[in-house]
Amino acid sequence: MKKIIILVTMFFTMLLQSVALAAGQVKVMQIIRAPMAWGNAQKAAAYFDGSFKAMFKGKGVELMDRQKTNQVGRVYCEDNRIKAINNDDCAKIGQRAGADYVLFVAYSLNNLRQGTVFSPSPTMTGTASIRLISVKDGQLKLMEAQDFDGKKSEARDAYTTVERKFARDLQGFEL
Repeated sequence: MKKIIILVTMFFTMLLQSVALAAGQVKVMQIIRAPMAWGNAQKAAAYFDGSFKAMFKGKGVELMDRQKTNQVGRVYCEDNRIKAINNDDCAKIGQRAGADYVLFVAYSLNNLRQGTVFSPSPTMTGTASIRLISVKDGQLKLMEAQDFDGKKSEARDAYTTVERKFARDLQGFEL
């Protein structure tokens, strides 16, 4: 009988610990704003998912389901007639989704120039940025950004550079 009581006690202790760990996880939602002309949306989503999981590995973070949180963001933008969201909007969307932080990735294209006979690749200018925004107070906690001017591949390289810098900054950041 004592063994059964001990086993039941151990079981409930482990159950409570796992619930406490799950409750202690920080919820991070993703908002990604990038031009649709950049290629296959499913491949891009898979890339971002893998990249974000690697960034937050070992930090006790739950990356929220992007499809569900995108719906919350779309409804918020429709309700408020917003075309371009800012940090405050990200925090409000995060509150609606039940997140602690919002990871906001933005590509803005300022100018897309068609290729010429001598240089057939189109060129573009713009900015790639990644921001971590606290939902609780709407404050920008981390940010990396880089301007780009050149071929499509250079614009993607700008994002990769920003992503590496952001991941490095995130290592020393306590969520």
